[in-house]
Amino acid sequence: MESDGMDIVAKLERLAFYAERVIEDEHYGKRLILAEGVADVVYEAMDEIVDLRAQLFNEQEARKDGNA
Repeated sequence: MESDGMDIVAKLERLAFYAERVIEDEHYGKRLILAEGVADVVYEAMDEIVDLRAQLFNEQEARKDGNA
């Protein structure tokens, strides 16, 4: 997989973590409560990406075993 130097899963994880922390900050209160939904979506995307990477790896390994 190509990369711009920073792993997309790591980027999404930092974004979700930040969104969760903002919710807990009383200074922002209700104004940013929707960030919780953003964090949920980001974590869901991370899970999907990890699953797709595992599937791709397994397919590549199966091809190697078939060509060996």
